[in-house]
Amino acid sequence: MTASGRIINDREISRVKFFKKENIFTDVKRKQLLKMSKPLLVNHYNDSGMKGLSTHPDLYKIPGFDFYVKKIKTLIEEHYQRKFNIVRAWCRYTQGDHINFHRHPNVNLTSSYYLQNPSELGTLARTDNKEIHLGGKENSLVAFDASIFHSVPTSTEKMERYTFITDLQNV
Repeated sequence: MTASGRIINDREISRVKFFKKENIFTDVKRKQLLKMSKPLLVNHYNDSGMKGLSTHPDLYKIPGFDFYVKKIKTLIEEHYQRKFNIVRAWCRYTQGDHINFHRHPNVNLTSSYYLQNPSELGTLARTDNKEIHLGGKENSLVAFDASIFHSVPTSTEKMERYTFITDLQNV
């Protein structure tokens, strides 16, 4: 969505270097990832100003999560036609009740996999003096330059949004 409230189309998203893909995992695999992640969510991994819960950012090192991380990494590598290393991977729980624009330092790309997102509340990004709302269908992935300011958009309804985030560095 631009500052005027317009949701941009996929062609415009491609032009500003956002990668989006839907139907990443089967429903069984998506629910399995959610079940594995929920017990690991706590509030002490959050940066200041962030609400919600986060897991430790080393999920990519934990057995069971490797299937998900490898699949996301492969999709991103195929799209960008280059190799990446995973630097961090974690799960976030938010309710759409705050804006906290931030960047991911010291990495090239960041991605959000919308694990549970019934309201399709995606990611809000600021680039080229525009606010871009990247819709977030459940079981979809978005990846973009980690230096772009982004946030969870706010919602008028309280909801439960779970995302699986990876930070990647060029090899």
